[in-house]
Amino acid sequence: MMERCWEKFQHYEAAGCETTFDLKDHLWTLFRYEKGLFDPRGYPDDEYVYDGCNCGNCHLTILSDGVVYACRRMESRVGNALTDDLYDLFTGPKFDRYRVYENFEKCAKCELLRDGRVQVLGYTMYKEMIRLSGKAEPVPAEEQERWKDVIFQEQPYLANVYPGDTRNIGIIFRIQDMVIEYFSLGVNPIFRESYTVGGGRIARFRRSFACARVI
Repeated sequence: MMERCWEKFQHYEAAGCETTFDLKDHLWTLFRYEKGLFDPRGYPDDEYVYDGCNCGNCHLTILSDGVVYACRRMESRVGNALTDDLYDLFTGPKFDRYRVYENFEKCAKCELLRDGRVQVLGYTMYKEMIRLSGKAEPVPAEEQERWKDVIFQEQPYLANVYPGDTRNIGIIFRIQDMVIEYFSLGVNPIFRESYTVGGGRIARFRRSFACARVI
């Protein structure tokens, strides 16, 4: 299907069609990589966020009969939402099988595996966009609880989202070396400036995915 979509897009583009074809999904990065149209080695490590497979990391799929899959794109049954606790499933051994990429014949050697690089986006009421890019690393284990307390104090509504011990499903990350890009979309021409923090370097091009909180 992706091959047919790509051929159709190429056909329309050659005919002068100006419709934008969104390649945001990481499957398109893999598709272009396998066709030789994208080589991650052509980009410095901190200049391109190419993501990777999120199976077992930040999503799951629940079918109409309650069956839970680790990934909707392949046979990966881990339980049933009608009889199993979702928290226990997501943090349990069946889900863990899909997180150990080195056990997968092709994934273990894949150049597109995620390496912690993220982008955090914010948009203000004044039509300003702020984008922070850097590498997220887990806060040391001895500081995890302290930062969870800080986050839940600053955002009290999280207690309703993650009641009781379910808040422990989260892991706190931090970004120390970063690039901050500021866009003011409410002026003409649009204003844009980049700033660095720590060892961050201003890059010429990035693709993005988001994370929830930076400390």
